[in-house]
Amino acid sequence: VLLVAVDEALLELRKNDSWELLSAMMGERPLRVATSTMQSQIVGKRHYGLKALPSGGGGGVSSARELFDTLLFWKAVLPLDKNGEATAEIPMNDSLSSFRIVAIATEGASRFGQGAKSVRTRQDLMLFAGLSPFTRQGDRTRAEVTVRNGSDAALEAEVAGEVIGRSKLKAQNVKLAAGASQTLHWDYEIPKEVASLQYEFTARAGGASEGKEALKLNAAPPKDAFPGTASMEVRVEKKLSSNLGAVKTYMEAYPYRCLEQQVSKVITAQDKKAWRSLAKTFPQYADAKGLLKYFPEMGEGSEVLTAYVLSIAEAGGYEVPPAFLPTALEGLKNFVEGKVYPSGFIYPAADLSLRKLSAMDTLSRYHVFEPAWLSTIQLDPSVLPLSALVDYRGILSREANVPKGKEALKLNAAPPKDAFPGTASMEVRVEKKLSSNLGAVKT
Repeated sequence: VLLVAVDEALLELRKNDSWELLSAMMGERPLRVATSTMQSQIVGKRHYGLKALPSGGGGGVSSARELFDTLLFWKAVLPLDKNGEATAEIPMNDSLSSFRIVAIATEGASRFGQGAKSVRTRQDLMLFAGLSPFTRQGDRTRAEVTVRNGSDAALEAEVAGEVIGRSKLKAQNVKLAAGASQTLHWDYEIPKEVASLQYEFTARAGGASEGKEALKLNAAPPKDAFPGTASMEVRVEKKLSSNLGAVKTYMEAYPYRCLEQQVSKVITAQDKKAWRSLAKTFPQYADAKGLLKYFPEMGEGSEVLTAYVLSIAEAGGYEVPPAFLPTALEGLKNFVEGKVYPSGFIYPAADLSLRKLSAMDTLSRYHVFEPAWLSTIQLDPSVLPLSALVDYRGILSREANVPKGKEALKLNAAPPKDAFPGTASMEVRVEKKLSSNLGAVKT
């Protein structure tokens, strides 16, 4: 018998199906039929999608913690007594969470079983402080504390606070139903010439345990300021992308690891060596159609991901391995021509034309574009989102043989129809870059 106890917050990030042997053996095995059609070449002016469903994104089923100890207990071999029973003592950590205890048993080569039980840890009385980590001298601030009853019965608690070494905060009584919480507050003026303040809050109830929450609050002027003075520095850059230090710092610490996120992290860091190392793994992420997958273990690739990786590589001057590039381009080409079905890793939205336009833009970057493709999708610039307009303009700017391509690039501009004659005007400028004209921002 193997016995394991893990924090269910870990299972919220990704469910563990490895111990559900019977479900894997007896699960449904649906038939899967892939079809190819030339219908998009014949009636390509309509959208075929789930128009009745709202488009959506998603995250997990609820918020997940970033730093926590997940494994409580692991014993690969748990001895049984003569009755086939075993006892194990599982040490709990300080997390107030729900834990899954799973036992997996095997006998010989053909008998196995699995059972699980969830347990939740809690405290009868809990305090959560809501204080600003920094404040200014002389400010009048509000110290807030949330009191939670974690027991199964109603209770009445007395909550008191103290600014250690300075003053006591008036005690407040609160009645809480089982599982309920309430926020209490105290108004307090920050003394002058003080470097830090330490608050301590306590809560007591008849039969419940004592809750205590202490927090040190630092109050200090900027470290590089002269005593008694304050200043502000304003910097004007030539372009919006001049100072991306904060963005690079954020991406350096980015913890997620799907292919799209790895590519974005490397491109942001402008790390050629890291790109070459990552690009060598592209064949491991490719499916049978030549499209890239978000994770190697996934069954299907994504035309959206493939178009993104190839486009951002071309725009940044990063080389895609020559042995892999033709395969990926062929996969995108087959998607545009309707020879392969779209990936299932998409949101339920009628965006097939937009995804095809993105794939066409990528193919145009690598000089394998065919103008006839544009006739298979509906192109109305007045309703296209900005991303699609950028893709469309990129195609037209690179492909000179697109019918009426030059006309499509022109901008039709006119004063408002309801303007008085002679009182309205329009100024059109063409700038070299997005950040050339920041007059409105300066104003």
